[in-house]
Amino acid sequence: MKDFFTAFLERFKHPILYSVITALVVHNFDQIYYLAISPFHYTDMKPYDVMKRFIDLLADQRCERVWEPIILGGIFGTLILPIVDVFYSTLIAFAMSIKEKGVNWSKKSSWSIKINDARQIGQCLAESWEDSELWIGMDKLTFGSKCYLFRCSPHVTIRDVVVYNKKNNRVEHASGINDKLLGIVYQVFYLNLALVVTEGTIIDSNFINTFKKGDRENADLNLASSGKLRAGNLGTNDSNLIATIKSLPSDKTRKEITLVKSNLDIEAVTLPIEKRLFGEVEVKLGLF
Repeated sequence: MKDFFTAFLERFKHPILYSVITALVVHNFDQIYYLAISPFHYTDMKPYDVMKRFIDLLADQRCERVWEPIILGGIFGTLILPIVDVFYSTLIAFAMSIKEKGVNWSKKSSWSIKINDARQIGQCLAESWEDSELWIGMDKLTFGSKCYLFRCSPHVTIRDVVVYNKKNNRVEHASGINDKLLGIVYQVFYLNLALVVTEGTIIDSNFINTFKKGDRENADLNLASSGKLRAGNLGTNDSNLIATIKSLPSDKTRKEITLVKSNLDIEAVTLPIEKRLFGEVEVKLGLF
């Protein structure tokens, strides 16, 4: 029985039927009101008389009280209500779109601020890493040496001779002595960052000990086809000569690597550090 009444009431949710019934109730509300309260005032209003008077009124004013509300309700349910529904749905969709874009912009703005903060921190660290005075003070480089931080190819390791690839904004293995040689990779950091010594002398024992024991004697360091340094006899004047490895004049137990040919790419070392690290200078935000 409950399902029966539920199904019956569902019929009244149809927009046209709902509009027609509403129009009939509005046009006949004066009589429906008396009919509804008459049972509570039985002696004065006589529900039967009220009902009979309502029926007679419907018969006399059939056009105004029956056909007119049916036609108007049908027109409203058929034409006006769908238009209102479309307009309402469009308005809601537009409002939700504005809200979603606002939320997305807020998230984008928040993340952009965090990214900018991270970049500034990264840039400050990078500036300290490529500060030659830091490495000179740590007795890793000699006075007059210069080093710069670049993005690098994943295959680049320490002791590699590299060139700057402008298109990819990173350093890569040198393919030959005629390339615009940048320098020797001194350190490789996380996220494919390489510290390149472009001129001067390296006196870092840990770096020099990465060479084979026999190659750590006084020797010329030449450029191999793989972009690596290859030890050769000192003073042979090889056309691929990049650096020399010798004993320190002040301490014969220590070695030094002095660059002979490097820093041929002046444009690369004059790039702003944010360009070398991120490939762009600033982050632009858009509202939508």
